[in-house]
Amino acid sequence: MFRYFASILSDEKNFLTVSAVFLALGANLSILLDVPVLRQLFGFAFLTLLPGILLLRFFKMTEAGFLEEIILCWGLSVAFVMFYTLALNSVLPIIGYTAPLSSSTLLFCLDLALVPLGIVFYRAGSPIALQFPRVEVTKSNAYLYIIPLFFPLLSVIGSFVMRVTSSNLVSLALLVFIALYVAFVCLKDNCPNSLYPVLIFSAGLSILLLWSLRSDHLLGADLHSEYYLFQSILSDHRMILGSQQQSAYILYASVASILLPVAYQLILGLNQEVLFNVIYGLLFSVVPLIVYVISRRYVKERYALIASFLYISEVGFMDANALSRAVIAILFFALAFMVLFSKQRRSAGEVMLFTVFAAAGIVSHYTTAYIFVLVFVAALVLIILSKRTSFATTINTVMVFLLACITFLWYGIITESSSIPFGIELLRKSFSGLIFDFFAPQTRGGAQVYLGAGANQTTVAAMIGVALTWVVVACLIIGVATLTIKRKEMTTLYSGPEKPKFLKSRFGVEYFTLALAATGILIASVVLPFVATAYPLERTFLFLTTFLSVFFVIGVIVLSNGIAAFSETIHRRFKERKTSKLRASDSRQGRRTIRANWAIPFALIILVAYLFCTSGALSNIAGTPRSVTLDSHGAIYFERYVYDQDAVAAKWLKLYGGTTSVSTADTWGKLRLISEGHISPGLINDSSFQKNQTAGNYIYLYYYNVVEKKYEVYGEAPDIPGDMAEHLLVLSQNSRVFDAGGSQIYARQQYIR
Repeated sequence: MFRYFASILSDEKNFLTVSAVFLALGANLSILLDVPVLRQLFGFAFLTLLPGILLLRFFKMTEAGFLEEIILCWGLSVAFVMFYTLALNSVLPIIGYTAPLSSSTLLFCLDLALVPLGIVFYRAGSPIALQFPRVEVTKSNAYLYIIPLFFPLLSVIGSFVMRVTSSNLVSLALLVFIALYVAFVCLKDNCPNSLYPVLIFSAGLSILLLWSLRSDHLLGADLHSEYYLFQSILSDHRMILGSQQQSAYILYASVASILLPVAYQLILGLNQEVLFNVIYGLLFSVVPLIVYVISRRYVKERYALIASFLYISEVGFMDANALSRAVIAILFFALAFMVLFSKQRRSAGEVMLFTVFAAAGIVSHYTTAYIFVLVFVAALVLIILSKRTSFATTINTVMVFLLACITFLWYGIITESSSIPFGIELLRKSFSGLIFDFFAPQTRGGAQVYLGAGANQTTVAAMIGVALTWVVVACLIIGVATLTIKRKEMTTLYSGPEKPKFLKSRFGVEYFTLALAATGILIASVVLPFVATAYPLERTFLFLTTFLSVFFVIGVIVLSNGIAAFSETIHRRFKERKTSKLRASDSRQGRRTIRANWAIPFALIILVAYLFCTSGALSNIAGTPRSVTLDSHGAIYFERYVYDQDAVAAKWLKLYGGTTSVSTADTWGKLRLISEGHISPGLINDSSFQKNQTAGNYIYLYYYNVVEKKYEVYGEAPDIPGDMAEHLLVLSQNSRVFDAGGSQIYARQQYIR
């Protein structure tokens, strides 16, 4: 009997089918019986992998490897869950079912869709059945695979220790271990290539968990408003689109990506705030692998690992869960780029898959969608302006027009949001600012930090961080410039000259033009006024480096070669040697070896230092806290970290304050009321208090206001807080009606009960 079943499961199609059935049954039973742990494990796999496995065959990605197939299954599943939940939300009310978003309804409808897909998957023979790779683990190298698996565990332990003792030693040790191990693997000879994805995913996930597990409450800014909408959808069992909802509220434009945590909550049944605090980061955790897959097509696997390490080291990546909707859009757009760059000639199925991911990204976040479309418009313009028109390219007028139509259809017609007028106004302000406000630092938003204009750039740690950021950007620009200058050797536009030895294959015309367009947009984000105020530079960099990271590697190689050549020239002149032609030939051959050896250490030195700066480790060691994950004091920590007392006071105000208006000392107090108290944003005034006025019937003060006696001044950096002592008169005119031991509520006399 055992041999019979073993022979059946030896067939890959049968194995995948049985696995899919087991996963579906396990998910259904654990959800219906509400079995702890099993419900979360089976439910997450049920949503994040199963739909993609069944759907991928329709796109005929026959040349994709195992890693690419897993990533595509992940992305297709997330896109399917998002679009399917959105469809249920829109269609079921039409047939009379007014509460389409409930656990039982969603599970039944998912089964209703996946069962036919499973039958087709089995009967069609699945031409893309997952090709499991050859395992390269041996007794001598097993430790290389085991060590990275401890990184996420260290992250969990470090977050727990930070919560209980405020000690960041474990978290700092994790960052050191990741940096040292990446350096060890990059410098070690004969490391198996299959190790790199394991290391990348483990390192990336552990860094994401440092943020997500730092608190049971929300960490971030936009996340609070999104959580308010998330709670409303779960409470109403439905999301209303179009003119029936608050179309002026720009958050509703990205409701598709907010429906993702709704679906996961209904299936997983976790604490709502805990799920919302981790789900975006978990879904985003595969993007460093996408960077690796894209990069390894053009450079060696070891260099592709460095490109992924750059991505993991970015500020935006570490704060990914706080970026929520934006990182979901970046996930889909990264998948679209991976499909687009998969090979020189794409089949109809691959073009369709690219369109699916592009559409999913567009409906996920409006500003990221606008940048995505703009990159393709700029790339199309470059192609049209090129004198070479004989090459075939996927980027054409039809594709760009389709992307623009999807964007306008979603944001202009379906959601009827204010995001399109917002984008038009931003363009007007930006071009107007070129004339009237070009040299005003405040028009650069967060980008002024990298221009040395921020008030918080006076510390040594901050200045080192800015300098390293510019070094990284400079290397990236050098890489793109090298591609442009040596396009005859490095692109498929020309077939004559031999490609450089550090390239595995030439860049296609799509990659070439998109890289130029993306670099131009990155520069414009800093140069053009008001652009970085609407879309922070860290997000722009996080988005564009999904496919630009490989040029950092190329830039480092070129720069290290230049440094090596320069040092050798100085050395020859110092020794006053005269070499023969044969000697010169030997020297050039030696230089190539030296330069190749210099590139990886040079990149590692930059990125290890960059990681410690962006993570806040250097600032923490220097005694200037600027990180929520590594610090338990400092303005940024107190503003973003929600204490239990803050949550208790917000819930009390919701319970006893009803629908009356509230004043807060600053915007962060308002955000706490929105998420923790589920109080409508329209009832909260966060500006009158700073003018020594009270526009509300209640005043809500959170931990930073009460214990530290400070607040964030509107328009100023966190490092320049306001003093609560200046507003004692306002508080004295009201009576304190609630004190949570760190958060307080004041009320006018007539509202005291």
